Amino acid sequence: MKEEEERILAKFFEAENRRDWKEYEKYLSDDVEWTFFTPDGRRIVKGKKDYLETMKEIYEKNKSKFIIISMTSNDKGIAIAELEMDSRRSVDVFEFRNGHIFREIEYYDDTYWLDQFGQESNVTIPVNLDQKIKDALKDICNRLINVKKWAIVGSTSLVLQGIDLMPNDIDILTDRDCAYEIQEIFDDFVVEPVSYSNNGRYESHYGVLSVRGVKVEIMGDLRVFRDGKWSSPQNPETVKIKRVRFLGMEIPVVSVESQLKSGYLLERIKRNKH
Repeated sequence: MKEEEERILAKFFEAENRRDWKEYEKYLSDDVEWTFFTPDGRRIVKGKKDYLETMKEIYEKNKSKFIIISMTSNDKGIAIAELEMDSRRSVDVFEFRNGHIFREIEYYDDTYWLDQFGQESNVTIPVNLDQKIKDALKDICNRLINVKKWAIVGSTSLVLQGIDLMPNDIDILTDRDCAYEIQEIFDDFVVEPVSYSNNGRYESHYGVLSVRGVKVEIMGDLRVFRDGKWSSPQNPETVKIKRVRFLGMEIPVVSVESQLKSGYLLERIKRNKH
């Protein structure tokens, strides 16, 4: 099943690069929904007809072709592709139904908007989060204002970047030293003290807090076991960090691209999908 969806995507991308719209539409469901982000916010295109018209409009004066940097999928009908065109990258999340694409969410690298529109900060993305998660995020941002090396990762970070999930916890990515520093700052909220941990899938300096009733996991120098090997240590200095405007604050989050490369993105989508 996984291989079939990746095969369909490869043909879909080939047709797009050829501007073969007749072939291209074969891979879309009639009720396909495409979400992408512009400097004005989220834009949603619904239906095969509008999808095709929007795509043709985008390529009307653009002769460039893109290349596939990486592609991965799971057995839940979700595939993710990292693409590059004109030295700019995007990450696309596809959902399949009966062998057709029925939902796509597309994220551009920030430099695309900086180059095209001269923006100095990221696009504001409207998101829906449980109030407890929002309150916990406020507390985290306020308390960690003087901590340099931290960012939100996992399902909550993906929601803040527009992916439609239902997170019930918050993950903080940091390095080894800051993991213990964060624990000290939240001393009264510690459920599980930070210590070295390896469960066969994830390795880090790991601890658990309870903030506003929300489970908050601290991971310092996270490594992920994938495809038979361990990743290099991940922390805010080794991954790409974005700053998302939300709740009147700029919240550091690990980019979708970085989470795709580590395998963390697909795992979180699989665990937190509606």
